[in-house]
Amino acid sequence: MRRKRPPGWSTGSSGGFSGKGRPHDDIARGAGTGGGAARTDAGTGRCDRGRWRRGRRGGRHSRCARRDRGAREKGRSRDPAGPAGRRSRLLRGVVHASDALRDLVERGLAGLEWAHGTGGLGVSMRYALDGGGKRIRPIMCLATAEAAGAPPRAALDAALALELVHTFSLIHDDLPALDNDDERRGRATVHRAFGEGVALLAGDALLVAALRLAATYEDPAVIRVLADATAGMIGGQYLDITDPDVDPALLHRLKTGRLFGAAIGLGLAVAGLDESEQTPWHAFADDFGLLFQIVDDLLDDDGYVARIGSDATRALGAVTLGRARVNLDGIEADTSVLREIVEAVASRIRL
Repeated sequence: MRRKRPPGWSTGSSGGFSGKGRPHDDIARGAGTGGGAARTDAGTGRCDRGRWRRGRRGGRHSRCARRDRGAREKGRSRDPAGPAGRRSRLLRGVVHASDALRDLVERGLAGLEWAHGTGGLGVSMRYALDGGGKRIRPIMCLATAEAAGAPPRAALDAALALELVHTFSLIHDDLPALDNDDERRGRATVHRAFGEGVALLAGDALLVAALRLAATYEDPAVIRVLADATAGMIGGQYLDITDPDVDPALLHRLKTGRLFGAAIGLGLAVAGLDESEQTPWHAFADDFGLLFQIVDDLLDDDGYVARIGSDATRALGAVTLGRARVNLDGIEADTSVLREIVEAVASRIRL
């Protein structure tokens, strides 16, 4: 897929799409004031994409109250690592799904350079981004693109954009107005480390940086997929804090499923896979998003478990896992990385 050159992008040795195609626009060089990002690490250079034309909830609301009440009744304290600690347990082992793709993502994230106009805000952005996440969404994006016929590097900016959106959502989710969590991944959340105002702005700036990365693709489908997924996730957060009786299936489909759907959708968009061939891919994404949330709920004794009980939730997870496997079987491509991720997630509760 070819890349657009936003106004002000250099075509010489200092940036643009010369050499390895590292974007160094005026914002990245410090001339602008936006919140965009550019990658400057030579280790993250990408191949020419011209040939790839084919292409969380309210303050102390009911869920938090249930979680704390359940912890007291069981004689234990709330998990000190908060949701992130439980999510880390959930994803343990996923790192082995594809070391090469994970390394590519990590190098890409390390090479992102924030706009000079953000000033000291970049410190909190980097703090959030380097918090030790498993990078499951960008890995799935790269694996999808590769399976659909594009080199992983062609989808790297899309994958990084998705991780920036995910990180933005975590920063805001931890704020006192939502989950009010003090720790994530074993360390202070951004608002605890830098203050609420800085955390709010850091999340905003990460979202802007993500959109700028997605906008570098010539095909508007890339930024559209990312924007739609982000809107759905935000809509899910709104339902979570305003409707205590919201259908958990709808809530999880929006809050969790949309970004996993984007992981698949972005990879397909970069590869330019024909829409007529995308049905099993999207069906898999829907099932994986649900499976991920079910496993998380079982580890957390929350969500579906609070609504329908542990046994019924486990049964639902087994059915969902089966559907995910069937949908992968229906894809005529090498989906081994995606399959490894599915099995790693399911193995956390031995479905």
